[in-house]
Amino acid sequence: MGMGTFLIEIKDRLMKNLTVIPEKEREQHILENMIWGIDNDKSKYNMAIKLLKTNEQNSHIRKEDSLQKEWTNLPKNFRYSQMNVNATHDSPRLLTCFANKGKYKYHVNPYENPRCITGKPDKDTYNRVRLYLMHQFTIPGSPSIWNGDEMGMWGSDDPDNRKPLWWPDTKFEPETRTNIQPGFKLYDEVKFDADHYHFYKQIISLRKNNPVLATGEIEFISSEDRVLAYRRWNSSDEIFVCLNTDTTSHRIKFASKGKFVDLLSGRIIKGKSIPILPLEGLILRRVE
Repeated sequence: MGMGTFLIEIKDRLMKNLTVIPEKEREQHILENMIWGIDNDKSKYNMAIKLLKTNEQNSHIRKEDSLQKEWTNLPKNFRYSQMNVNATHDSPRLLTCFANKGKYKYHVNPYENPRCITGKPDKDTYNRVRLYLMHQFTIPGSPSIWNGDEMGMWGSDDPDNRKPLWWPDTKFEPETRTNIQPGFKLYDEVKFDADHYHFYKQIISLRKNNPVLATGEIEFISSEDRVLAYRRWNSSDEIFVCLNTDTTSHRIKFASKGKFVDLLSGRIIKGKSIPILPLEGLILRRVE
């Protein structure tokens, strides 16, 4: 009773001075923060997604310093309660967003952009989206999924992001990837993606079984240019997240030698410096 949702579209620089709900009423409400800073190079969302999506970064700054600054720019209670949204009813689906390397939402539809990729993405896109999901589910805040993304759905900006859901027991006709464009038509098979769905279940379970990913501290650590690395820790657990956005291998260097278990594969990894393969993500829990 009395549960309300407040949708607030604000820049993150205003969050510090935000007082919306009286203290005595806060337990009766959910405060949903949508931080629109996508085109701002200083936005923490923009900086992370740009690296994961396009393998680009600003070479004149240390990404770990900039990301740490942006994360600490918000009061801690906002950082840990905000919704981490990657796609919605008002944006391209996540796979289509990553398939099109331009600006977020900008001309990501076939009506304004004949070159827009609206069909099934390539393998590189799937790999980068999974790196992004590893990031989304291992940072502070509440990860949000636009229904259907977990089924492997693709679709450009509104209204193509609102197509019927791909339920496993539903059959669909092939979909043209050339959509409204004239000429020869190419088609993609449309069906529930069990492998993609399994990955979503795996990353959700990983977060639920490791509370430190929801409530622990976060520190971005120094890493090679195309690698995003940070650690989550509390008084009893320490997890390192390492995401290689490059098409070549790199190495991750820790402050001290240790023994780790990769929470995605179950593999045991030892050492102070470990290799990370192209487009590979490691979520490492320290065990020694």
